[in-house]
Amino acid sequence: MKLSAYQIEEIKYRPGKLNANADLLSRNPLPIDDINQYEVSAVETAVNLWQNTNILNDIKKEHEADSKLKPIIELLKNKSTLEFNDKRNPHVLVNGLLYKIKNSKKHYNQRIPRPDCSTWVVGEKHLLVIPKTMQNELLRWAHDHPTAGHGGQQKTLFRLSTRVYWKSIRKDIFNYVAACQECQQFKYNNAPTSSLMQMHLVNEPWHTTGMDILGPLPTTTRQRFLLVVVDYFTRWVELFPLKSTTSNDIANILTNEIFSRYGLPKHIVSDNGPQFVSNLFKSFCDMLGIKQNLTANYHPQSNMTAPFAIRTAVNDTTGETPAFMMFGRDPRGPLDLLIGETTEEAQPTTTL
Repeated sequence: MKLSAYQIEEIKYRPGKLNANADLLSRNPLPIDDINQYEVSAVETAVNLWQNTNILNDIKKEHEADSKLKPIIELLKNKSTLEFNDKRNPHVLVNGLLYKIKNSKKHYNQRIPRPDCSTWVVGEKHLLVIPKTMQNELLRWAHDHPTAGHGGQQKTLFRLSTRVYWKSIRKDIFNYVAACQECQQFKYNNAPTSSLMQMHLVNEPWHTTGMDILGPLPTTTRQRFLLVVVDYFTRWVELFPLKSTTSNDIANILTNEIFSRYGLPKHIVSDNGPQFVSNLFKSFCDMLGIKQNLTANYHPQSNMTAPFAIRTAVNDTTGETPAFMMFGRDPRGPLDLLIGETTEEAQPTTTL
């Protein structure tokens, strides 16, 4: 009926493979992907990150209500040093909040001396004292929060013990993590099931780079894979979404995103995936003077560093976070913004 409105003299049949130009007109356009854009719900993310931004006010109220902390606060307000004097662990009152002054020459199990920009006196760290009623709230932020990633007992201890204080903090953290339902359900036993892979010593950042590919993953875009690249010295991790996992795709990302920023590594560690053992990738590494180290067949756990590295979580081997190893400082995170920071500009109200 629609064609009757036109003066058509002859209609010829043409097979679809010979009629590509007309066939294309009936297809939906391809998505524009010249620019890498990732779908992020900014409002949802902000709400999830900052559900309780008034926690400092709550802590201040609970300080006054806590039977053990209130006498200390009263003594600090009255500037009395006769009745209470703890030289080993003195306290300070800042803006109505109680802090414990701890020696910060060596936090947790750190191997590297680090400057602390949040101290008034070199070698001292001011830890916010958390009352009993608020301790579970801080435990949830340090372990369950998306930026904490359900870290283990030692990682959670590092996050909290370098920022806050209460007497039984270590015991409470270990019990909380051990009872975490999500950790028990989704984490697996990573005990080695075979002999360890012989590794060479790494003595500088980006000397040895580990790689792994995760996927296919559920997505609203066509980028179903994730390339994970980690530096074995600092444990710094980089993540890159991929539509496909060809050797050419991997080589392009390494050249444009890794080597251009951090330099060429001496070793690359990966599994036996086809994109890593292809002639193209081997030639790529040979051309750049990079030696390939492949993990054991059917045993990708030999390269477990790559998929589970976390930039802001303390590493058991180095005793530091990857971020500190890379930049000499720890980036501020939601936990820091939640409880506030003691800065050089701030002055203690009273010290005891």
